[in-house]
Amino acid sequence: MKRSVRFLDSSSLSEGVQTQVKVCGITRLEDAVHASKCGAHALGFVFYSPSKRNMSSSKVKAITDHLSESVASVAVVVDPDDQLLDEIVSVVRPSFIQFHGNESPERCRESGIPFIKAFRVRSAEQVEKAGDIYHDASALLFDAYLADKVGGTGLTFSWNLLPSFEKPVILAGGLHTGNVLEAIEYVQPDAVDVSTGVEFSPGIKNRHAISEFFSTVRSTDRSVGSTAA
Repeated sequence: MKRSVRFLDSSSLSEGVQTQVKVCGITRLEDAVHASKCGAHALGFVFYSPSKRNMSSSKVKAITDHLSESVASVAVVVDPDDQLLDEIVSVVRPSFIQFHGNESPERCRESGIPFIKAFRVRSAEQVEKAGDIYHDASALLFDAYLADKVGGTGLTFSWNLLPSFEKPVILAGGLHTGNVLEAIEYVQPDAVDVSTGVEFSPGIKNRHAISEFFSTVRSTDRSVGSTAA
């Protein structure tokens, strides 16, 4: 199924101040459907065996087959081998692949799928180089750094380390209803990425928290739009 996605689409990003939302770590169809109904632009599925949110290609496809074609599917990988990457591309056919490890720009291009490059933020110097090194990424995603975890930490990082980028920026790392308003106003990202902030436990989403998160993001957008006017 070919998806007509809105996520990170240049015309969609230029339509106003609306912040796009990606809900990551989806493991259940009912959570995917609820997030989509709330207005999710993208859903993230983790393909990383150490993660409690790890999914198989067949289970992800069973979920994405039931979603609107306008909702982007994002396969989240960490230094994947060729076999896993080939399987994701052939079975899931994701809208984007999000590389969350130490993948080179060349490795990110190999699948032929538009890619998002994630960075676990450690320094301003690291962030400043990101746009130049991964110049053909569809977006840059910035997450919190924790030595023994590559994502889903539930931690924020120092947002002041992020400069302005010409390409789309996705802000991740410990976002929830209580801080996403401040995050959007401070960073002004093109999209926000939420996972642990809307969960009961890893991979099991809290649908009430998802609804509240979207309501807060939309209210933030209306506030920013009113101020700009």
